Amino acid sequence: MKSWKLENGNIALSYDRREPMENKWIIVLVGVVFILSALMEYIFWGTWYSVMPLFVIFIFVFVYWADYPCKHNDKIQMSWMSHNVDLRLHNELKKYGKHVYEVKRKYVVDTKGTYGLVTGIFMIVLLSNDIVLEYELKYHGPDENNDAYYEFVKNPVNCDNEKHLKKIQRFSWKRLMKRVANSEKIHLNLIFICFFMISACLIGCLLWVVVHFSFISFIGIISYILIFIAIKTINKKRKNIVLGKVVQLLSLPFIMSGLWIKLAQPAMVIIFSYLFLVMIVFFLPLILFQGLSLIGFISISIPTKIFLTFIIGSILSVHCPNIIKKLVKNYSPMRNWENHKYEAIQEELSLYVLHPSNICFFLYFIYCMILAISGYTQIQNHQPLITADIDSSILKAFLVFLAYTNMRGKSKEVELDSKELLTKMIKLITTHDT
Repeated sequence: MKSWKLENGNIALSYDRREPMENKWIIVLVGVVFILSALMEYIFWGTWYSVMPLFVIFIFVFVYWADYPCKHNDKIQMSWMSHNVDLRLHNELKKYGKHVYEVKRKYVVDTKGTYGLVTGIFMIVLLSNDIVLEYELKYHGPDENNDAYYEFVKNPVNCDNEKHLKKIQRFSWKRLMKRVANSEKIHLNLIFICFFMISACLIGCLLWVVVHFSFISFIGIISYILIFIAIKTINKKRKNIVLGKVVQLLSLPFIMSGLWIKLAQPAMVIIFSYLFLVMIVFFLPLILFQGLSLIGFISISIPTKIFLTFIIGSILSVHCPNIIKKLVKNYSPMRNWENHKYEAIQEELSLYVLHPSNICFFLYFIYCMILAISGYTQIQNHQPLITADIDSSILKAFLVFLAYTNMRGKSKEVELDSKELLTKMIKLITTHDT
């Protein structure tokens, strides 16, 4: 191994590099020993039990043998780079003040492709002020006058490679919050989640009040409205200042209720849109099958009905967007009734959340949860989630949905033009030997 100074001030390194899979006699010898061991077992005991363990051991030995020379090269390069970094790093630290120091360093080799082609060799250094310096080791291939050598670039640069930074940077809440603060997508997602959660909570509170205090709340609301109307009517006739203040005070619940409804409206539109979709594409086919079974037109079991319902509902909701769009525009309670301006926006929001890609994601999520829970109960408790037939029908429906989705995707790659196909068929029929 030798090193020298180049004209540009950088340091060069040259050494006898080891090549992958050198000394092939080693792996051949190991293979022969393993084969002889297996043959000895067969000769003396008449079995081949050791073949599989020996084969697994041979694979590990082969990988180690093939990769060891590269590890040896990396060890030499890393040690040499670390030594040169030690000689020069203190000059870089002076630029950042006397309180800045090195936290840690890491040797990084960038590769590409399945063969691990080396594209860059670096020594990255993390400083106490969270700045990451990057020293590069450039490879120069052999030419007519010189052998191959490595060039150590003495002047580091501030590392901006995200992969390198992730390998050496410490976890920092400050850095995480800064990244969140600079991401518009994260901001919008957080705003949406907060807004939707507020809307959903308001809907939940309203349902809780209706369920737990249905009769009492109904009587109380009616009484409150009647009292409010009576006082407001008296105030219109007498124009009393005190009654005017009372009317303003009594109107606060109406203002708060209006604000409550406005805030809950987006979540209501999203939830009712999906409920409408489930009712149309899942419950209607199930009701249809049940009705046909009752009148004796068809005779199919409950698992079969569930299987067909899941298939029809999944395929219609994802692969027939025009049908879903027409149903929303014509029959959904979220459609534009043309009574108020917000109804057009309400319909637009409903169509947006019912986009095929959104529905496909939710279907995959629901199927995944059902299959995961079903698999857990079957493995852990040795019993199905619902019944064995129903669990199987849901699994088979998901498989059919996956197959149909993939078939639709692959159909775009099919080279089959109807016009050209018909032309070739006619030519085949009309062409004769003269």
